[in-house]
Amino acid sequence: MGSSDELKKGEGLVDLIFSWSLADVLNKDLYKTQVKPIPETFSSTKEYMDSFIYPLIQDTHSILSEIIRAVHLAPTQEIWTVNKSKDFKPPRDLYYHISMNRKRDTANGKVMHEPKFGDLIALTEVRPKTIADLDRPKSPYVIAVVQRIEEYGSGKFEIRASKPIVLGEYGDRREDKNKRSLFVVYLGNFITEIRIWTALKSELEGGNMNIIKRVLQPDSTDDVVTKILYVKLIWGPPGTGKTKTVASLLFVLLRIKCRTLTCAPTNIAVFEVASRLMSLVSRALEYDTYGLGDIVLFGIGERMKIDDHEDTLGIFLDFRMNTDDDHEDIWDVLLDCRVCIDDTFWKSMEKVKDIEIRKEALSLLIKISCGWRRPHKEANLISLSGISTRFLEYYKVNERLNLVWTVVIHEEKYDYKQVLVVWDISALSDIAEVAKKLDNFFRSYPLDVMSLC
Repeated sequence: MGSSDELKKGEGLVDLIFSWSLADVLNKDLYKTQVKPIPETFSSTKEYMDSFIYPLIQDTHSILSEIIRAVHLAPTQEIWTVNKSKDFKPPRDLYYHISMNRKRDTANGKVMHEPKFGDLIALTEVRPKTIADLDRPKSPYVIAVVQRIEEYGSGKFEIRASKPIVLGEYGDRREDKNKRSLFVVYLGNFITEIRIWTALKSELEGGNMNIIKRVLQPDSTDDVVTKILYVKLIWGPPGTGKTKTVASLLFVLLRIKCRTLTCAPTNIAVFEVASRLMSLVSRALEYDTYGLGDIVLFGIGERMKIDDHEDTLGIFLDFRMNTDDDHEDIWDVLLDCRVCIDDTFWKSMEKVKDIEIRKEALSLLIKISCGWRRPHKEANLISLSGISTRFLEYYKVNERLNLVWTVVIHEEKYDYKQVLVVWDISALSDIAEVAKKLDNFFRSYPLDVMSLC
C-alpha cells in the first residue's frame, strides 16, 4: 500500500510523464543523447545520485512505449461518473473522483482489472484498438495516475490528471443519450519507478546517507570489506532489486579477492544470487571465461532446475566434481594454492564420460598445483606461434587428452603474485586454438610483468 504523500514526492517523474506527447512516447531515441554511462567513481553524493536519473527516465519511457504499442491488449473499463476531488486546484492539482461502470463490463463477461495505487492510466472516448485511437483529433487521450483507492473492489478511486476533464459530458449513455462514453485504459503500475525517483531526488539523512558516503570514498581493500559488512539488512518488496544488490556486493568482494560464503533458505534463492553474480562477472571479464572458475554453486540441482540453465552449469559443484570420493579433498588442495580454473576446463571435463580419465585429470591438476613439474626430457610435441607460446604448458593426461595451463601475474596491492591458471583439457590438435585465445590475454602484459611469468 502507498499514500498520496508518496506520489507527491515523486511528482517530478509523474509531471515528466504527463509532458510526453504520444509522438514522444513512441520515439525510441527521445533520451538517447542524455543517457550517459554511469562512472565507476564519483566526486560527491549528488553526482552519484544524479548519474542514475536519466537511466531511470529512459527505462520508464521504454516501458511505457512498449505498453502503448500494444494498447489494444491493455485492460479497459468504462467510467460511470467523473467528479472533482476536494483537492482539485488548477492548473496543476487536477484531482478527480472516478466511478467505474462495473455492471456493464461484468455483464459482458470481461475480467475486471482492480485499479492499484500508482497505476498509470489513459482516459479515452473509445476502447482503443490501435495507437491512433489514443490521439483522435477531437478527443485526444488524457494521462492520469491513480492516487487513492476508496475501497478495494468498489471501482471507485481518485486520480491526478495531466489535463482538465470536462465535467457533465460523460456517463452511462443507456440512461442519458446526451452523455459521451469515457474509458479507463490501464498502462501499467509505475510506483517502483516513482519510489526510485523519490530516493534519488530527496535529501537522504542519517544512516542512509552515511552508507552512501562511506561506499563512495576510495579506500583500501580492508576498508571496502568493512563498508560492505556495515550493511546489516537489505529490505524491500518483490521486484525492488534485493537480489541484484546482493549480487553486486558479492561482485565487489570477488574483485578484491575476498572469499565469501553466501547462504539462502531455499535452493532457488541461492541459484538466483549465483546466476546474477555470474552475469555480472561474465560482462566484466576481459578474456573470455577466465575468472568464472572462482565461483562455485552447490545445492540440490533438481530444485534449482540447473539442467534448464546451461549457462550456469559450469559453476555448479556437482557438474565440476562428477567423480568418486577419492577426490573429495580437491578443493582443500586448490584453495591452499594460488590456482584459478577457467570455466572452459569444467565444460570440457563434462564431455569426458570415462570416470577414470576424469580422476587422472584431477590428480594431475593437484600435482601441478602443488608444484610438481614434468621432467625436461618430455618436451612439447607440437609447434605453436604467438605470444602465449612462451608461457603455455600442456601435460599429457592420457594418449588423447592434455591439461593446458599457464602461470599468470596478478597485482595485489603493491606486489605481483604468480597464479597458476588451468585453461582447458583438450586433444593435442586443439591446443593451437587455445593458444590463439590466450594471445589476447598475454598481449596486455607489459614486458617487465611478462618476465615474472
